[in-house]
Amino acid sequence: MSGDINFFVVDGYVGADPQINIAPEQKGTRARFRIATTRKFQKENGETVEYTEWFSVVCWGAAYVEKVIQPFVQKGSFVQVMGRVQNTRWTDQDGIERFGVEVVADRIDLLDKAGTVLTDDMSDETGAAPVRPAESEPDFEDEIPF
Repeated sequence: MSGDINFFVVDGYVGADPQINIAPEQKGTRARFRIATTRKFQKENGETVEYTEWFSVVCWGAAYVEKVIQPFVQKGSFVQVMGRVQNTRWTDQDGIERFGVEVVADRIDLLDKAGTVLTDDMSDETGAAPVRPAESEPDFEDEIPF
């Protein structure tokens, strides 16, 4: 299925400084952070309501993390994240299996308050792609029923 598309773009504010570490299971440097995006709408009675959505973001690559994420992305930064959505699964401290969704960033741009990009594609500056290539594509042997 070469025509499949998994592309996600979101603008929002970074909620806390990124957590940067070496992921031993993937043998790579990663940065994780969450961004918030708020939408406003009016109820039928005219009341304006704000609703905030939070998105978990992960990006890979030592050069990208060192040259882009560490110096520029911090709590309160207004950013645009482009990438793909990935399902995650983990076991919590109580032994309960949990599921979630995260955005695997291909590109992160800093924005000003008006939403204008302050940075061009900084992955060109680092000489490294921000996302570590997948070690292997999933092998789907079963036919999809639709």
